[in-house]
Amino acid sequence: MKKYIVMADGASRGNPGKSSLGVVCFFLEDESNVPSLEEFKKNNESTVFKISKRLEDGTNNEAEYQALIEGLFECQKRDIKSPIVFLDSELLVRQMSGIYKIKSPKLKNYYEKAFNLMNELKAKILHVKREKNKIADYLANMALDK
Repeated sequence: MKKYIVMADGASRGNPGKSSLGVVCFFLEDESNVPSLEEFKKNNESTVFKISKRLEDGTNNEAEYQALIEGLFECQKRDIKSPIVFLDSELLVRQMSGIYKIKSPKLKNYYEKAFNLMNELKAKILHVKREKNKIADYLANMALDK
């Protein structure tokens, strides 16, 4: 059974500094079918959407949350239910899972938006190693390099 796989990443140069996000969504048989960065650059057949966007200056954690929210919002617009979201930010995944508390008022605001979207979409969030999130990282860095 095919699934929607969303890969999201935020970037900040300076922390705080110039920030961006990268998000990509695939419709795949399973997580093991996620294309490599090289395959993605050559062929985007399984890509449902991709976002490479510059943000206001901010911290890396703010950019990570904005990437998650942007990806979930795109799923909502397309009526995609039960996406599996890959993030390489262990902090964000643990905050979203309720393991870590959130002290920053700005991050709490992002958390609430993301939490509501995740519940509405019945999204599942997974922490992956940075090497498994290269496409989202590539899209985030493309936006910073423009």
